[in-house]
Amino acid sequence: MKTFKFLYITATALLFAACTNDNEEVDNGSLVTATVQADIFKTITRATVNNSWSENDAIGVYVTSAGYTTGNNVKYTTSLGNGIFESSSPIYFADATENTVFSAYYPYQENVDDDGTIYNWSMAMVEEGVPCPADFLFASGATASKSSPQVKFTGDNNFKHCMSMIQLIIKAGNGINAEYANLKGDLSLKNIYTKGSVNTRTGGVTTTGERDSSIPFSVDNKSLKDDATCEFILFPQPLENNKMDIELNVAANGTINTYTTSLNSPTNNEFKGGNRYTYIIRVNNTGIVIENADITAWRSYDEGDLDAEQQ
Repeated sequence: MKTFKFLYITATALLFAACTNDNEEVDNGSLVTATVQADIFKTITRATVNNSWSENDAIGVYVTSAGYTTGNNVKYTTSLGNGIFESSSPIYFADATENTVFSAYYPYQENVDDDGTIYNWSMAMVEEGVPCPADFLFASGATASKSSPQVKFTGDNNFKHCMSMIQLIIKAGNGINAEYANLKGDLSLKNIYTKGSVNTRTGGVTTTGERDSSIPFSVDNKSLKDDATCEFILFPQPLENNKMDIELNVAANGTINTYTTSLNSPTNNEFKGGNRYTYIIRVNNTGIVIENADITAWRSYDEGDLDAEQQ
């Protein structure tokens, strides 16, 4: 067996990829592994923590072109969290000259249908410092060959968010002493789809079921002293009457008051995949005002002011 030496390129992620085909006899001395460079679309949050790989993060890799080189949902793990991914079942190029096309997704899932679908995917709240299970990233279109074996999930082919993200930045306003103001109990999102499926082969995401009338998430005792940030990853979806209602409770000035407001989307009456929608909410002693709503990388927009009344 020929010994191969690999040049590890500094990048957000590197992995070994490849596979042999049982239908073709391949001279062991001619086997070439495909090295993969994988960049992640930069954002303040994703499935991993703090925009960097964590120990034992894993992705799934597919060979999407026809030919002898094959691979379906092959797991690669960065055991040290250093961006070098390895597999216990490495894939080798089995085609002599043809380009091979690859796709990949994160986070890796063992149980997928034959067409790559995972059912019962659910939206979730982002917890600080913890990977969010709702986030789903996908990369496709990267090519490599036996003579040029580096697969680059970079540029137009890098990993991108397929879900939508809602970020609420809650501030103390008029008549509220931020030093002693806290969110209490649950913050509820209303009238949206919360469940669906993702396709690890194509990157497609689809909602299922009916809109949930109210989805509570615990935000108890989040302080408004330095602003309270609440983030949610949910399915891209059209909005009913171009709004998603929210309800939250604020303890301030010796009382707990309930506030409601509607969040509108600046992107054609829907939350779109790959977008992060940021709403700055100022809680006043008479109600709350949404000062602006924008989208950042995940993409940027500005939105007009919205008022919410205290119940």
